[in-house]
Amino acid sequence: KKAFFDFTIPGALKALTTALLQADWNLTVELLDDKLVPALPLRLNYLHWIEDLLDPQAHGRVESARGLDIGAGV
Repeated sequence: KKAFFDFTIPGALKALTTALLQADWNLTVELLDDKLVPALPLRLNYLHWIEDLLDPQAHGRVESARGLDIGAGV
């Protein structure tokens, strides 16, 4: 049977987002019930791509790097 996740269920999205932040970045966060939950699972590939771009060991060119993500709020 194919796996299915309903992103429209706020509690489910909140739990999944919290788990992914803990698993991938060792971040423990508290997402408030009255606030919008970021759809992190939908943007996880994007975040990993940015992480790879900012990894100085991956490119061998710079000692450090900075990045700025300007969100559109959509």
